[in-house]
Amino acid sequence: MPESPFTLPSPEELQKYTPALTGVGCLLILLGGVSIALPQLGSFAVETFIGCLLLFGGLAHLFHAFRPDRWQGFLLDVALGAIFVLTGGLLLLYPVPGEMTLTLLLSAALVAEGVFKGIAAVQLRGHPGVGWMLFSGAMALALGILIGFEWPAASTWVLGLLVGIDLVFGGLALVMISQKLKGASSSGTESAA
Repeated sequence: MPESPFTLPSPEELQKYTPALTGVGCLLILLGGVSIALPQLGSFAVETFIGCLLLFGGLAHLFHAFRPDRWQGFLLDVALGAIFVLTGGLLLLYPVPGEMTLTLLLSAALVAEGVFKGIAAVQLRGHPGVGWMLFSGAMALALGILIGFEWPAASTWVLGLLVGIDLVFGGLALVMISQKLKGASSSGTESAA
């Protein structure tokens, strides 16, 4: 049987990380709540963040291309750097068309997230709290489809709102998984005693 491309930790290994899972889950819920309450701000923040990432990524490619010790990938680094800088700059200079483009990309990304979470849930069946991962994947898939139907009319607010909803459900999934792991840990400790 072929080996799985995912490295799957055992429930015992995951129990070591329950405080971190809970903390990250709560942070995601908080950020998601802010984005839901202020969807235009959330959309602008997502669009600006991605623009900055692309701009800085492009500058890093250009910096790497012009290092003193030249290498064979010079033209590739220059081309990628220029594309990233141009794309990031356009997103920062023209936020509304950027939000429209990112809204369409978000639709595809959420559909993919839903599919991959579903696959991971099937592979992790039997682990505590895996139903929450499946639920989170189903929500991401549904949100991705909803975005596709709302595009382009609601691009200025749908990005922030739906990213916020996805963050809340992703955070909730992490909190619930960590609680299930804590419960499995305490029941395992009681049965060992």
